[in-house]
This record gives sequence, C-alpha cells and structure tokens, in this order.
Amino acid sequence: MPLKSPIIDQLAAKRLGIARKHLKLNQADFASAAGVDQSMISRMEKGTKEITFGVLKNLFISKNISPSYILANDSSIVQAKESDSLITNIRDLRAEIEVMKAELTAVKQNVRMLTNKEK
Repeated sequence: MPLKSPIIDQLAAKRLGIARKHLKLNQADFASAAGVDQSMISRMEKGTKEITFGVLKNLFISKNISPSYILANDSSIVQAKESDSLITNIRDLRAEIEVMKAELTAVKQNVRMLTNKEK
C-alpha cells in the first residue's frame, strides 16, 4: 500500500537514509539487504521513488530495521535481534505485520494532518 502524502513520503525517505547511516552501510550494501539495486535506494532516500512493502520487509528481515520507524517514526531504528532458533516463516509473517502496522500509523498521521488543516 503506497503512502499518499508527499510530506510523509519525504519524512520516510529521510528516515530511510538515517537508518542506513545508523547501520554504517553504504547504499550498495543497504540495497543488497533491501533486495534492490543501489540506484533504487538512492531514489528512495531522495523521496523520488516510493519505499515499497518488499523493501521494508527485506530490511526488517535482514537488518531488523523497524518499518514503524521508517514510515511513522514510531519506534527505534533497529528492533532487538530475535533468537536464531525461530522459524523463518514466523519472521516473515512478523515482518509483514510490522509493515502493515507502520502503514496504518502513517495513514492515521496523514488523516490527523488533513483534519488539522481543515480546522
């Protein structure tokens, strides 16, 4: 589900770059973890390309980057590492849930901003 607000998109783009720098990764290594090429990460960080569900999911799975941080600044950048004994499918489902929660939070923030503009 793409974000609709250019304001939120720009903030998410900025936080994506902050997350990468927090992990001390260059764009190529970050892109590899996200499952895209370096030019795609560059465009996402600049806010000219939408941050996709797949990128958020891959970054959560590979680097524990919180989708809630990227989309809504609603948690710390990196979530605590889980035990290596957990089943991969459970992590995949959790990643999908985290992305959906982050998207919902971002939509709620957008609605609040629009409501406040109308007042």
